[in-house]
Amino acid sequence: MSHPFTASHIAPFFDTWAPERTQAAYDNSGLLVGSPAEPIRGILTCLDVTHSVVDEALEQRSNTIVAHHPLLFQKISRIRPDDHLGSLLYRLIRENLLVYAAHTNLDAALRGVSCVLGEVLGLRDVRILAPEPAGHGFGAIGTLPEAEPADAFLERVASRLDAKGVRHSGGGTIRTVAVCGGSGASLIPDAIRAGADAYVTADIKYHDFFHGAPDFLLVDAGHYETEFPCVDLLRRELSAAFPGVPVRATRHVTNPIQYSTASITHSPATV
Repeated sequence: MSHPFTASHIAPFFDTWAPERTQAAYDNSGLLVGSPAEPIRGILTCLDVTHSVVDEALEQRSNTIVAHHPLLFQKISRIRPDDHLGSLLYRLIRENLLVYAAHTNLDAALRGVSCVLGEVLGLRDVRILAPEPAGHGFGAIGTLPEAEPADAFLERVASRLDAKGVRHSGGGTIRTVAVCGGSGASLIPDAIRAGADAYVTADIKYHDFFHGAPDFLLVDAGHYETEFPCVDLLRRELSAAFPGVPVRATRHVTNPIQYSTASITHSPATV
């Protein structure tokens, strides 16, 4: 089916949902690889652009990859097929594939990364946790249908996010829950001030767990795990915005972190 869409239409679509101007100063969202004039033949959404994702796009004859994480963060001085980033760029350019990234602008969107995370966890009345004056913001907060003990809530998080394990501190009865997909330790004080019983995010450092609120459940469920729900969110939104264009979510797990359950024998500590 023919359609009029080119890569130049992707940014205007995001401007109605997650405008590029709302991205953080360090970020690199937008069209990263390819010509704005290139027609869109199919879209594959993902969290990370990897070789397996490129393979999948080629198999599906999708020439456009819309990712959450930018493939390019910093300036590069060479593109060579014998290093990781260079080999990806080499393939993308050789295969004439388009890559668009929606990163911190999607984090800050009202119906973005954190809000969909809250919905996946079963929260109701989800809203922005730390709103910005312009109407967007970071994190989200909502309520469970019924209060539940911390152990049951941790099981909810692990099962709904398919997490191999979670790190946590605190406890108590959980009803009001704050979330932030990805690295959200900076919003711990916001979650406590908002009256959250629990806060689910990722990349929490050791000292962040000393939050000073004993009944506050702080949960690190993993960066990939807390952001992956946005991959299907992108699929749904792009499908509605680009009728006639095949849009699929990647079937590949691009999480670089693996977990081992092997028993480890420790030698007695010496002091």
